[in-house]
Amino acid sequence: MLSWPLFVLCLLFLETQGRSTENILEKTLEDVERLRALVLELKDIVSDQDQRISDLLLSQTIDRARIKTLEDGYKTLISEKSCNPRVPSDDGIRKNRTRDAPRKFPSTDDVIMYEVSATEKRETETVIAFYAYMSRDFIPGIKHTIPFDTAITNKGNGYHSSTGVFIAPEPGYYVFTWTVRMTHGSQHSFELVVNNVAKGASFMRTHDPEDQTITGTAVVFVNQNDDVYVRTHGSYAYNAGNIRSDTYSRTSFAGWRLSS
Repeated sequence: MLSWPLFVLCLLFLETQGRSTENILEKTLEDVERLRALVLELKDIVSDQDQRISDLLLSQTIDRARIKTLEDGYKTLISEKSCNPRVPSDDGIRKNRTRDAPRKFPSTDDVIMYEVSATEKRETETVIAFYAYMSRDFIPGIKHTIPFDTAITNKGNGYHSSTGVFIAPEPGYYVFTWTVRMTHGSQHSFELVVNNVAKGASFMRTHDPEDQTITGTAVVFVNQNDDVYVRTHGSYAYNAGNIRSDTYSRTSFAGWRLSS
């Protein structure tokens, strides 16, 4: 049987060991919290870097599309010049005309046909319109360009289905409209963006068990070579859920220039 002093020493030893264990646990918990904070900070840094990389890739793709548009325009201009040689000056015509040859004036039919041809050519050159839709379902993140990858109409060749971006071939007032179908239990805010500046927005929160569709429309002035696209909102942190597009209901993007 333990004597009284020995018993007291045992109690003191156990108490000291208990306090030491508590101190170790507290220190361990503090270390865990510091590591957790460090991991969250690193996660935010990685997310920010991913967004920067995504923006750089989008910018690179847009620049390539602009270069392609300029190259196509240059080729078209060269082709038109080669198909329309310079008309001789009036002085040259007078030198080659004989004195007695009667001057031939265009007939009324010739004038009418010329005016009709010129009008048709002018209308063909000034029509700018596009319509594209998503070919499959898509779950976007924040500030994500919507990939309308299937172009049905692209008059003026301003829309680029590989990026979902419309690059205006000519300046003017344009109408843009976007329609998005979302599955039940989803919520998204969408922006119409011109050169990284939001010009329009729409929002939808769906409820079980039905899918729902939302449409937004905006009329804006666009300069030549401006970028226009639809993306999820850059500051709405609750974008979540699936965007649906199938043969029964298309998630789509369209635009056209108003006649001057």
